[in-house]
Amino acid sequence: MERNIVIKSIVDDSYTYFRSFALASNIQHRTGKVEWIHPVPGTQGPSIVFKVSMDASAQREIDGLIGGLREGSVPSLWVINPLSNPDNIVQILASKGFENRTDEAKPEFGMALELTRLPANDSGNESIKVKRVLEVNDYKTWIDIVNCALHGWDMLTYDNYATWLKCESIAFYLAFWEGIPVCTVATIRNGHRASIEFVSTLEEYRHKGIAYAACLQVLSELKTSGVKLATLRSNFEAHTLYLRLGFLPYYTQQLLCFPKYLRDERNT
Repeated sequence: MERNIVIKSIVDDSYTYFRSFALASNIQHRTGKVEWIHPVPGTQGPSIVFKVSMDASAQREIDGLIGGLREGSVPSLWVINPLSNPDNIVQILASKGFENRTDEAKPEFGMALELTRLPANDSGNESIKVKRVLEVNDYKTWIDIVNCALHGWDMLTYDNYATWLKCESIAFYLAFWEGIPVCTVATIRNGHRASIEFVSTLEEYRHKGIAYAACLQVLSELKTSGVKLATLRSNFEAHTLYLRLGFLPYYTQQLLCFPKYLRDERNT
């Protein structure tokens, strides 16, 4: 598959992922040239600018957001990917006071796998079982593991994200080690593509091959159901797992942050 098409697929799937948070009862979704999600005041949740698509007026557009950035009504964390515009957006943001939080030693990758290249699902470890989450109690367990193993705080709650379980395009999976639920995976399907999301394993059960077995089973099921391309975004610590599954890195994304301590007096 042509490289530019794959990159666009990864980025588009990342937009679908972030937009899915707008299904939550406490998340505001702002569309437009700069697109973001942000929790309703007084609540907790993801806050991030995930799409930047501006023209020559970018500097003026960003100037119009500075007040919201300072007061916290505009997310301070911005994701920049290969489709972000204009081409010099990183330099423009830096000139407005943003700090580049990209760790060049530990890059975050946009990755994809054509499922014809998926390894054979030959895991013989009887200690590992994977099942699709369909019941509320299992979904609550899935949420608890994600919050503990992936985020380190209660980013998701059942009350806010109960709608996800009813969404036909999103599927959730739990992996068990000797009968104990310890690992999570989710997929978001878009026709012949699907993104892999929320891969997490409780710390005390890592390095046992559980996440690999879970992802391999989920990807095998996607392939059987007609999915041709799987995409994901991976931090540096997890990218070895995805390389083993056959995923290839297509780009590294950049993270820029507007420091919340930045005040008017900084510019006087």
